[in-house]
This record gives sequence, C-alpha cells and structure tokens, in this order.
Amino acid sequence: MEESMNTRSAEESQGGFFWLLQRSQGESPQLHPISVLVSFYREITGSHDTATVVNTSHLPSVPILIVRKREREREREIKKVKEKEGKKGKKEKERKERNKAGKKRKERKKERKKERKEKEKGRQERKGRKERKKKTERKEKEKEGKKRKERK
Repeated sequence: MEESMNTRSAEESQGGFFWLLQRSQGESPQLHPISVLVSFYREITGSHDTATVVNTSHLPSVPILIVRKREREREREIKKVKEKEGKKGKKEKERKERNKAGKKRKERKKERKKERKEKEKGRQERKGRKERKKKTERKEKEKEGKKRKERK
C-alpha cells in the first residue's frame, strides 16, 4: 500500500510523463508513465527510494536516462522564442542601419546642393561684377567720346 502511495506522490509531484532512454540497447526514446519508471528503477537498483528516480543523472551505473518531457518542451519553446527575438532584433538592427545610411545620404545630398548653390551664387556675383565693370567702362568711354566731340 505504501509503495503505491510513493509512486502516486512521485507521479503528482513530477507532473506525469517522462522520457525513458535505454542506453545499453540503443533504443529510441519512449514515453512512459512515472510508475513504470519507478518499477524499472527498483528492478535495476533494488532501491525503494522514489525520490532518486527523478534524478538518476547522478547515478551513472544505472543504464537509464530520465528526462522530464515538459522541461524539454519548455526548453524548445524558449529556444524558438529566442530565435524569433534574435531574428526580430537582427531585422530591426538592419532596418536601423538602413535608416542611418539613408539619413546620411540625404544629409550629403543637402550639403552638395548647398555647395552648388554657393558656387552658383559666387559665379553670378562675379558675372554681375564683370557686367557692371563693362557698363561703367562703356559709360566712361561714351563720356570721353562726348568730351572729344565737344572739343572739336
């Protein structure tokens, strides 16, 4: 009676099913209820301590490996979530880098545009100065021409 209680309590505390892998025969993992594992463990070791069934990893002489199914599933889910987050993070980084590059391109474009405007402004100013100079020279020549005519 006491044995079945131990089995039941171990089953309840550990949440049901476990993977059982027999290393010696090289079988693929099979799903078993904890009660089967407890009886298997007892057969091999002769021990009635159900607490150690849960953690047989510290007993390398026992040819079974018991891993909790839910923990495996949880680990897989966590891994998937991390991979997704990693991909999201990577995509976001790439997007930010593209945005930065785009901003830099726009800035350079604005700077070049300003430089062109300044150059054009300088050209226009020089052109204007030349034209004014020519006008003043023409006016001076006309004045000189009038003065000559007046002298004659």
